[in-house]
Order: sequence, then C-alpha cells, then structure tokens
Amino acid sequence: MPLKRTGTGPPLFCVHPAGGSIFCYAELGRSPRLTCPVYGLQAEALEPGGRTYENVTAMAAAYVTAAERVHRGGGWRLAGWSTGGLLAYAMACRLAGAGHRVDAVAMLDPPIPGPEGDWATGGIAVLADFMEYLSDVTGIETVMTASEIAALAPESRRAKVLARLGASGAFPAGMNRLERMLAVFTHSREIMARYRPEPFDGPVLLLAAAGEPAKARQAIALWRSLCGDRLRTVELPCRHAGLLRPPHLTTVTAELARLLDPEEGDSWRTS
Repeated sequence: MPLKRTGTGPPLFCVHPAGGSIFCYAELGRSPRLTCPVYGLQAEALEPGGRTYENVTAMAAAYVTAAERVHRGGGWRLAGWSTGGLLAYAMACRLAGAGHRVDAVAMLDPPIPGPEGDWATGGIAVLADFMEYLSDVTGIETVMTASEIAALAPESRRAKVLARLGASGAFPAGMNRLERMLAVFTHSREIMARYRPEPFDGPVLLLAAAGEPAKARQAIALWRSLCGDRLRTVELPCRHAGLLRPPHLTTVTAELARLLDPEEGDSWRTS
C-alpha cells in the first residue's frame, strides 16, 4: 500500500506491527526528510478471507513476494515499528539468503522475540495488551484497564471488550474490523513467541525507547550479538509509542534519512 508514491531511489517498505495496520506510518510517509517512495505492508488477515501464516519465516517470504510487485533487484530498504521491526529483519534475512542486496534495515523499538520476550497470548493479558496497542497507534486514551477486563466474566470477556471498543466511537471501521485486528494481534504474538532471528550481515539501525531502560538494554545486547558492528543503535528518551509521535518522530525520520543516504555508506555504523 503506497504511503508516498513519488521520490528517488529504491522504496522504503514499512512492515505492520502486531495489529496488522500500517496507520502508524502515516506521518513517516508525509515526512520531507524521506526522499524515496514509501510503501506499507499490511497484514492480509485484516481483510475478509485474508491469509495468516504458520510462522515468521513463511510470513516474511510472503511479504517479500508482495514487495517484489513494486520493487525488484537490489537496494532493498526495510523498516518496522514494534513487531514490524522483527518482520522487517526476517524479510532482510530472507532477501540476503536469496542473494539480494539489502541496503538498510530499521527496527523501531522491536520487542524481544522468542521465549525471552513478553508474549502472553490468552485471557486477560492479551486483551489488555491489545488495548495498549490501540492506544499506542491511535493516541486515544485506553478504553478499559486490565483490572476492568479482569472483572468481566471469562466466557463473555472478549466480546464485551470488543463491544466497549466499538461503542467508544474511536474506531469507525466497525466491529468486524476490530475483531479481525484482535485476531491478527493474537496470531502475531503466537508466532513471535516462536521466532528465533538469525545473524544478518548488513546495515541495521536499532532505535530503542530508553524510557523502558531494561528492555532497551536487552534489545541492544540481542541485536548486537546478531549483527555485530553492522548495527547502529540510537536511544530516544521516550516509551514505546513515543517513537512515532512528536517530538521524537523528528529524530526517527532524521536517523532513517541518514540510513538511506547512499553517500553515508557504512560510515554511520559505529554507535
């Protein structure tokens, strides 16, 4: 899906976070700092009858195929916020393994994959995390707290949470869309809990939310072990959702522009 059709150089592909929507990248697409075309990769399962994938590897392969309808050849540029960063990285590994040149991978505060991460997939925890995700991507207040969700009867909890979201008026796309978004969110967490990223020998930018310092340190250590000195890290004084909002969005777009500038080459790596 195009976020910005015009520009010079290979396009930047932004991969959806756990809920499947690319709405969170709208401001990136409008940024004058990014001079290349920008496309979003949205989850197929957000649409009626859309496909889901058994694991991250299969999803990455499908997304590479989708991106190849727009761009073929070398010079691949990939980015993603949150879970989208893990998918962008998996796509980069897939492309590199097939002999394609990957010029840039940007991960915007990705969660820790695998069993070391926080991937609750059932009951109260996933519904509370879904509420937090919606608040992150839309900027609205959380409609229900975890304690309010816990007070609901288990057999009707999911339906009542979705009904409360629908009644809030903050999601005009309707109940069916919300139900599919929750299903995509839950499935994303399930496959990310099993994902084991492989080493990647290419330029990677990690933007970490230093407002959650323990998570930031854990993420930097993980990706440094996988990417070595090809990794550049930038810590921003905000929490997870703050990366895609002012004032930190300005820093994010500046770092992305630096990563995508061919004149920079590999000089940006050390951090």
